[in-house]
Amino acid sequence: MVTHDRGEFAYAPPEARQGNRIVLSPEEAHHLLRVRRVGIGQSVMVTDGEGQVFSCVIESDGGLSIAETLHDFGEPEHPVFLGMAILKGAVNREVVDTAVQLGCTDILFFRAERSEGSIESIKLEKLQRVAVAAVKQTGRARLPRLSVCADLETVLNEIPPDVICLFAHPVVDSARKWSREEVGGGVALIVGPEGGFTSNEIAVAEQRGCYPLDLGPRRLRSETAVAAGLSFLSVRRNEFHP
Repeated sequence: MVTHDRGEFAYAPPEARQGNRIVLSPEEAHHLLRVRRVGIGQSVMVTDGEGQVFSCVIESDGGLSIAETLHDFGEPEHPVFLGMAILKGAVNREVVDTAVQLGCTDILFFRAERSEGSIESIKLEKLQRVAVAAVKQTGRARLPRLSVCADLETVLNEIPPDVICLFAHPVVDSARKWSREEVGGGVALIVGPEGGFTSNEIAVAEQRGCYPLDLGPRRLRSETAVAAGLSFLSVRRNEFHP
């Protein structure tokens, strides 16, 4: 993961770049200059959400001049997928915020058999705004890809076959074992709804080659399981340093 000393962070899509300058949207400029009170001559980091972060200086007209370009700043070395059962209401926004902060590159919502929320309840435009805010908060170069799938099987078909897939479920004498060293590469975490996966969904996951991931002796809410599972994977990928 590429890291860098950072101050304030802003977002500007690729089309906002004009040569060696970046023109922020009115909303982004207002937040940076009026809310965060960053002044002329000060430095600010700007992500384009597609892999580049620019170290910039604020000019007298409010524009930004690019001083340095960084690539894949704050990004995991390998892709991290989250297959997430649709939850009820605002909890889905909480899931996106947490997943982006913990390095997810792809977030795929799906209608689980026990999901309380519907596919229609997932508003990708609103969730994208949550993702942008989380990218700025954590200092990442890329916005994660957000999508909605019909069911668990569809999600699993979207995940590349060379990615190790773990589904959050208590291990009960499972014949499938996985090596903790394997999660150093691309990895996917599948989290079910309140009430967990059905026996049919567990069978689908195992047929796909997924491994159960036991998150401990306590029964967790789905959004807590996301935080616990992704944090575990961050540790296994050596993203945390003492």
